[in-house]
Amino acid sequence: MVPDHLVIYVDSLNRAKFFSCFIPLFEQYHITYRFVTHRLSAYRLLPKDRTLLLRNIRTERECRDYAFLQKSLSVLNNYHTFDEAVQIANDIWAQLKELKIDMMWIWNGTTTIERALGEYAKSKGIRTRYFEISNIENRIFIDPCGISGESILLKKPEILDGYVYDETAFLDWQASYREKKKERGGKLKSKIPGYVFTDFAGYLIYDLIREDRRNPLKLVQQRVSNNFVHLPFDEVDMAKKYILLPLQVGNDSQIKLYSNYNNEAVIQEALSIARKEHAALYIKPHPREEDVKEIEAIRYFLQEQDVFLVSGDFFELIENAHKVVINNSTVGLEAKIFDKEVVVFGNAYYKYFNKERVRKYIMGYLPNIVYPKSEIGEEAFLKIFEEMV
Repeated sequence: MVPDHLVIYVDSLNRAKFFSCFIPLFEQYHITYRFVTHRLSAYRLLPKDRTLLLRNIRTERECRDYAFLQKSLSVLNNYHTFDEAVQIANDIWAQLKELKIDMMWIWNGTTTIERALGEYAKSKGIRTRYFEISNIENRIFIDPCGISGESILLKKPEILDGYVYDETAFLDWQASYREKKKERGGKLKSKIPGYVFTDFAGYLIYDLIREDRRNPLKLVQQRVSNNFVHLPFDEVDMAKKYILLPLQVGNDSQIKLYSNYNNEAVIQEALSIARKEHAALYIKPHPREEDVKEIEAIRYFLQEQDVFLVSGDFFELIENAHKVVINNSTVGLEAKIFDKEVVVFGNAYYKYFNKERVRKYIMGYLPNIVYPKSEIGEEAFLKIFEEMV
């Protein structure tokens, strides 16, 4: 059912571009919509009369249980303290009280602001939809409960059994997907986007809520220095029997929140599997890894026999792998798309997907919406509001 009053949380400039694409459909279906954001860069793009800037108002704190904030990625990554998270949550709730809300759209759902929004919706009986990049071409991930380990698909994968798909259409899509989604390379890069400075001005001038309260100068210095940290990639022998281990960024929310294994632990598990299978271990680091400690941990395992650091065409690596080991990133789903055996150590929404469910998930469950900017089809738009049981 399409809501009368919809609130959309916008956490970045790219998300502002994405959610702005829905405006014509909001108006077509007479939905009263409001954007909320703490980013000045996003605010500048969104319609001003429809956007609420989330500010530090330092309201009095409610006497209640704040255990949900222990799962805030912002707290776990030391972007701010737990006590600061409690204040952020209360400031957000006070500002939301001025809005009529029947449904709330939240990107990802793992930061302090997103956790506070989700908790507010839960306490008020407001329907929610959590959005995330699906890594599937022309598709976006949307879930009523959350992402990854909080997704309804992890709890009830049988939801997919009610969908239908055409095998020929899937195989055509699969072939196109492989051709278009080539690996971009294995260099470990660190970029500082220009909108960061716009957002920082918003924190200073307008007293907007600041999620990441670490020293920005130290962060810039760290990112610049990390550009000079390199890993020695090995030549890839596709004829060799190997276990493929694609790593995630060390502070990825998927690892912090939905897995008992960090990168070092999952490398150790993958190495154990490789030894039992009498296979080599090919480790593929995440191209956006910028933590020196994570990089040094990878270096340590390269001393082991038949352990190699690889880059190059990711899908070629998958197709020639004996088995794929993953913590819980969506890379595991991509391996399942090509019918590879995947060992998943963390909680991932696709963990219990068999061959049929993978196809139904892609061809039936996911809305046909392109991120970050596209013309939204009416059918895909209405699919967002469908209830799942």
